[in-house]
Amino acid sequence: MLRDFEILNSEGNGTLTLTGTQSYERVNAATNLTVDSGASLTAPVVFGAGDNRFTIAGAFAGSVDGGNGTDTILVSGGSAAVPVAFSSIANVEAFGMTAGYATIAGNASLGNVDMSGGRLVGLAGSTIRAAQIAVRSGATFGSAGSVIGNIAVAGTLSPGASPGTMTVTGNVSLASGSVSLFEITPTLADKLVINGGLSIASGATLRIVA
Repeated sequence: MLRDFEILNSEGNGTLTLTGTQSYERVNAATNLTVDSGASLTAPVVFGAGDNRFTIAGAFAGSVDGGNGTDTILVSGGSAAVPVAFSSIANVEAFGMTAGYATIAGNASLGNVDMSGGRLVGLAGSTIRAAQIAVRSGATFGSAGSVIGNIAVAGTLSPGASPGTMTVTGNVSLASGSVSLFEITPTLADKLVINGGLSIASGATLRIVA
């Protein structure tokens, strides 16, 4: 474990794997970067000109800038109690999630999002931009902010953030077997506002819960 350093720079090839509890004013990564399971990283992360991969199997809090090249974020860590907390994401071409729990508080610019598991939540005031967001069976996606892009749901779509309004500029398709989960209270309810097309396949489910 590293401690009492303000800036972490990685150079060369390969992958830098962080273990333990790590916190920096800034991480400049020219290599791939991994936050190991059971580890945590708190820092803004900036990648260089190469094609880089940021793997988060543990905990993370901060912003990510992919820089130049073709960059990927892969998330399998985080929980509802301690989510992987992105303040913002820029210049990242692919975002993948297989497990865990992640939140986005600000602006996120992503080429494509592919979720095979886990839960991704856009917090109130957030804006998520992606050409395509694929929510596969076993994954959950929702937002209490804005989503700009097309969303294909085979898993669970959960608008709002207990509760809230999710505004989509793009098309939403709900496949057979998908679940659209709306939470209600005596005074508030989740809302889904779509500025685009909506397709609902036979076998899709609408679930309303208190």
